[in-house]
Amino acid sequence: MTTLTEDEDAAQYADKFGTKDGQIVQKLTNKVINLTMRWQMFLYFFAGARERVDVLNEASGLTSRVLQGLFWDDALLRIRQMTDLAKTGRDENLSLQQFVIIAKRFSFDLETAYQQAMSTCKPAKVYANKYLAHLDLPHSLGDLKISVARGATTDAISGICKFVQEFHTKVRGTTHLLVPILHSGNHQQFLLRLYQGNQAAKNLEAASLAAAKAGNWSASNRTDIPDWILERREPMGLF
Repeated sequence: MTTLTEDEDAAQYADKFGTKDGQIVQKLTNKVINLTMRWQMFLYFFAGARERVDVLNEASGLTSRVLQGLFWDDALLRIRQMTDLAKTGRDENLSLQQFVIIAKRFSFDLETAYQQAMSTCKPAKVYANKYLAHLDLPHSLGDLKISVARGATTDAISGICKFVQEFHTKVRGTTHLLVPILHSGNHQQFLLRLYQGNQAAKNLEAASLAAAKAGNWSASNRTDIPDWILERREPMGLF
């Protein structure tokens, strides 16, 4: 498999579509790849083996909960961005509808495939509109409630990938890999370090407690924690 640099990739798109459309195709395709990568990580940490969540919660339950929400909200907002119209008023948007427009210039009709993708994305987009992109008052106050399931979010991302792959297959005549293979040194390595750190912390706590019970209070004091971890600074402007 030949790996192109970003400039080489851009040059190929420009050669096929022209400068502006080439940038649109390249950047939008890369955004879809980035979305699938982030969602893969979310599913690995929060939708896989229960033990993975346990490791995160043991390290910091609050941080784990915040990360879970951030990953999910980020995916929903990205879905909403991609499902915008290609143009709203005078402003053009980098959205999936651009692929429909570009495909027509090459005599390919992707409208049906586009509408199918939009239908799949609807639950995620509606939720993002009510709770994330805007704070709809009735929903914010709880008078009206809607939810989006994890499976529906996965379906939306899969629908986006299917549509973008169809664009590349028909218009470019290529099969484009939109689901990156995450290297084992990434999220797995992160979780492994957390797991090892949790185990080491347990061992240190047990040794410290044993030293304290034996009357060796100085040995029970932790001296291996750097100041930059323990230092606490209040954010400016907050109370």
